[in-house]
Amino acid sequence: MKYKRKNNKNNKIMKLNNISNTILQKNNNKILKIIFQSFGFKYKIPSYTNYLFDVRFLPNPYWKKKLKKLNGLNKKVIKFIEKQKKFNIFIEKTKKYINYLINISKKNKCELIIISFGCTGGQHRSVYIVEKLYNIFKVKGYNIITIHNSLLNKKII
Repeated sequence: MKYKRKNNKNNKIMKLNNISNTILQKNNNKILKIIFQSFGFKYKIPSYTNYLFDVRFLPNPYWKKKLKKLNGLNKKVIKFIEKQKKFNIFIEKTKKYINYLINISKKNKCELIIISFGCTGGQHRSVYIVEKLYNIFKVKGYNIITIHNSLLNKKII
């Protein structure tokens, strides 16, 4: 069993390396690449992250019977999260901070930054926040991908 767990961890690291290599090879013109990833704190913080945001301050859809088995890609969960005043404030402040981080990264000639968002199980809040920020920054022309660690582990996506 220990061997299998160790092997799974290595597979995840190899998978991230493959994703990173793919992103870096697509554009040899040194354009900054951004990974937004969601995760669940109960499954540990990803070791491969540059910046980390804890979004457990938002009400957890898990405790709503109709939302418990859904995830942050579902319209009902999205509606629940977007109704929270704290969510809108967080998104506005986080957009500004990420813009700042992007500008610094460009000046420092970074090729890749990984920004992680965690909630308890990595199924609802962090997933939707990653998707929301992806849509905001993709429109600006950035080269971005999303990774939903907990959903991948559960084979939901």
